[in-house]
Parts: sequence; C-alpha cells; structure tokens
Amino acid sequence: MTEWKSYEESIPDNAKAISEYTFQVFERKWFDNLAVNLPLIREERDVKELEKHTGKPAVVVASGPSVDRFNHLDLLREYQDDFVIFACDSALCKCLRKGVVPHYVVSVDGSDRVAEFYTGVLTSGVKYVLSVFVSPRAVELLPKERYWFIPPVDDPFAEKSLTRAVYWMTGEKTILVSLVTLEVWHGT
Repeated sequence: MTEWKSYEESIPDNAKAISEYTFQVFERKWFDNLAVNLPLIREERDVKELEKHTGKPAVVVASGPSVDRFNHLDLLREYQDDFVIFACDSALCKCLRKGVVPHYVVSVDGSDRVAEFYTGVLTSGVKYVLSVFVSPRAVELLPKERYWFIPPVDDPFAEKSLTRAVYWMTGEKTILVSLVTLEVWHGT
C-alpha cells in the first residue's frame, strides 16, 4: 500500500514558492470574489452533481497555439459526439467558431478579464464548472447551469485551514484538487 504524503510534502519546492506568491498577490481579489459569489454558490449545484459519462472518453481543450497549428478543433468537430468535451474558458470562442460545442466550460481565474470569454457568447446546453473564486463579472454573464468547486489554497486537513473554512462557508462544496497533487499524494 502506498503511503500518502502530506499536502506540504506533495508539492515540489518551486511549485510551492509559485503557489505562495500567487496566493499573496491574488488573495484579496479571490476572497472579494468569494464574498460576492457566496449567495449563488450556496444555492447552486456542486461539481459532484455533474452527469457521469461512464465509458466515454474525455477531451480537454485549451487555447494554446497547438490547437490552431494542428487543426485539432476541425478534427474534434467531426468526432465530438464520441467524446465528453471540457473547454477552458479561454478556448470557448475558438471551439464555437469551429462548430465544437463543449459539454463543460471550466473557469478558475479570479480576474475580471475572464468575463471577456463569455461576453456575447450564446452557449445553449453547456454546463459551467466554476471555482468559488471566479470573477463575479464572468458569473453574471452565464446561464444558471453552473457547478461550483473549491480549489485548495492550503492543506484542508491542517488545524487552521482557509480551504476548510471556505468549505463550510459554501455549504460544503467539493474541494477539487488537481490530478498532479493526487498522484503525488498517492505516491504514483
């Protein structure tokens, strides 16, 4: 059996430093966003309520240059019914322009610039997966098909944890940890 590492042990030193710096720079904005979003978060869905797509492969679409360079969206358009498609908010318009309609669009950034990705975009049937720290300006542009999660800002099992406090404040929304962190925790 693999031994679990602590949250602190699971993060490489450079990632730890980057994470701490990022938190220090953005913490006020994130928690201001949380305060505004909180009534919606408490009444709306949790990410764990998303439909299960058992046996269907998933594709994650980001907006990096290789998507255009290798015409990935043209290929995906032909086979989109065969996949569950997750798109980063910044890739949504690219997808729609190419005729690819993602099942889910994910927003984690707390910056108000995220609202630009949703301005004037009609996306019937798309579900939105949102960090509790996402910009309220972006949230107000989205239909109510929203599912919330908490990205951890510290170890939720620590004696005094901001992440755990946010968990209680949001009505116990799911704390969603990245796959990389889970792999390190599992020791794989």
